[in-house]
Amino acid sequence: MAWQETEIGKLPNDWGVTSIEDISAVVTDGAHASPKFSPNGRMMCSVKDMKYDGFDFSDCKKISPEDFEKLKRQNCSPQKGDILISKDGEKCLDLIFVYSQDEEIVLLSSIAIVRLAEKNNPHFYRYFLLSPVGQSIMKKWFKSGTAIPRVVLKDFRNVPLPKVPLKEQINSSKVLRTLDKKIKNLQRQNQTLEKITQTLFKQWFVDFNFPDEDGKPYKDNGGEMLASELGEIPKGWKVVSLGEVIDINPIERIKKSEVIPYIDMKALSVSGMEISGYIERQFTSGSKFRNGDTLLARITPCLENGKTAHVNVLPDDKLAFGSTEFIVMRGNNTFGPEYVYSLARSPNFRKYAILNMTGSSGRKRVPNDMVEKYRLPISNDLLEKSFKKHVNPLFLKIKSNQRQIQTLTKTRDILLPKLMSGQIRIKD
Repeated sequence: MAWQETEIGKLPNDWGVTSIEDISAVVTDGAHASPKFSPNGRMMCSVKDMKYDGFDFSDCKKISPEDFEKLKRQNCSPQKGDILISKDGEKCLDLIFVYSQDEEIVLLSSIAIVRLAEKNNPHFYRYFLLSPVGQSIMKKWFKSGTAIPRVVLKDFRNVPLPKVPLKEQINSSKVLRTLDKKIKNLQRQNQTLEKITQTLFKQWFVDFNFPDEDGKPYKDNGGEMLASELGEIPKGWKVVSLGEVIDINPIERIKKSEVIPYIDMKALSVSGMEISGYIERQFTSGSKFRNGDTLLARITPCLENGKTAHVNVLPDDKLAFGSTEFIVMRGNNTFGPEYVYSLARSPNFRKYAILNMTGSSGRKRVPNDMVEKYRLPISNDLLEKSFKKHVNPLFLKIKSNQRQIQTLTKTRDILLPKLMSGQIRIKD
C-alpha cells in the first residue's frame, strides 16, 4: 500500500486531509451566559456532567422553560448524532462523544457542538479526535490558557482530520463501538452487583434486619434492641472504633526506586469500586496497598464526590502504591474486604468523614486518626463472616468483569490509532 506524509501523519495515498469546518454543517457551542436556576425547570448541561460516552443527568442544572426555549432557538441544544466536545476547564478536550441520549437538553459554552454534513460518520471522527494523534494536534495547536484551559471556537474549526471513504469510516468505527459497547455492558453489570452488595450491607448493619434464627428480618420481626451511644442496636452487639477492627494504612515495605504498579486519583470512580488501570513506575513515596484493600480518597473534592475503590486489578500478590491522598483500609478474617469496602461506601461513614475534614478551603482532608476513631456497631463474628459468604461471589464476578474491561480497553486503545491512520483498513 502506498503512503503519503501529511500534517496529521502518514496516511494511505487514497485518503486525504480535511478539517472540522470542511465536513461540518454546524460548529457552535452552548450558552455564554448561564440563566438562573429553576428547581422544576429543564436540563442545562456543562462539562461537569460529561462522562466518556454521554451525560450523567443526576446533578445537572435546571433552568426555566422560557430560558430553555430561548437557548434552543440559539442552537444551544444538541441533536442526536452531534459530536460534543469539552472545550473549557480541567477536562478540556478529554471528553468527546456522539450525543445519543433521548433527553432534550441545552448546553453551556464549555461544550462545543459539531454537526457533520452528510456522508460523514460522527462516530469515526469522534474516535479520531480521541486518538493519540487527534489529542496531540488539538492540545498542541488549539488549546490555550494555563489556569483555565480552553479552546477558541473559531480556531477549533481548523482542526485537521483525515478524509476517508464513508464505508471505511462506518466499518472502522463499528469495530471500536462494538468494543465500547461490551465494556459498557460489563460496567453496568458491575454497578448492579455493587448495588446488591450495598443493599444487603444496609439491611444487615444499618437497619439491623439481618436474618434471625428463623431466617426472618431481625428488627422487623421483633428482635430485642438495646440502647447505645449510637442509638438502639441489637442485643449482643457492641460499639467500637473502626481502628480496633480493621487496619488503617497498614505498614508495607517497598524499596526506593523499585518498579511496581502505581494508581493515581484519576483512576478511581466516584460511583463504583472499579479502578480504570495502573502504570508501572519507580516507587518514591505514597500509600501502599494490595488486592483486597479499600482506597478512600481523603481530600476535597474527591471525598465529597465519592472516590472510593476496592483494589482488584493488580497481578496476584503484587504490592502497589498510589496517591498520598489515599487512606488504605484493610480487612481481616472477620471483617473481610467486602465488609470494609461496603462500610466505606455507606452514607453514615461518608457523612462522618466529610464532617471531620480539616484544613483551608480547597485543601481540606480527613485525618487518618479521625477515620480510625469512627464509631460503629458490630455483631458477633458469625454475622460478618456470613455477609462475606453472601457477597464474595458478587465481588469475584466484579473482579472478573473488571479484568475483561481492562483487556477490552487495551484492545480498543491498540486498534484506535491503527484504524484512524489506515494501518488497518476495513473496506468491505
